[in-house]
Amino acid sequence: MNRTRTALMEREDMIREGAQDQALHHAHSIGKMIQDGPTMPFYQAADNAGVAMARQHGITETGAKELMAEAFEEAEGRSLRDHGKELESTYHIPIRDAERAARQATRSQVQRSGPSL
Repeated sequence: MNRTRTALMEREDMIREGAQDQALHHAHSIGKMIQDGPTMPFYQAADNAGVAMARQHGITETGAKELMAEAFEEAEGRSLRDHGKELESTYHIPIRDAERAARQATRSQVQRSGPSL
């Protein structure tokens, strides 16, 4: 297990310079997942992008996430997390809250009507 982790980390060091374009591509995919797909919070979109990049390049997920954050900040001049959280508050949170309110309204209606005989 330790050898595998060491090998992944060594590979990460080797590709750090050459993978900036790919890291930026995966970082931008986070925003697309939040905006275009089924409702998804930032942390989940970032995990999905990190897993995809890690598998594609044979590196650790943590390393992939670090590369994405560095590439995004260098290209966009702002934090990937801040960008993702802004998108989350615009696209995910309103849908999530509306779904929660609908479920709560359904529960309240069932409780008020009582058991059916």
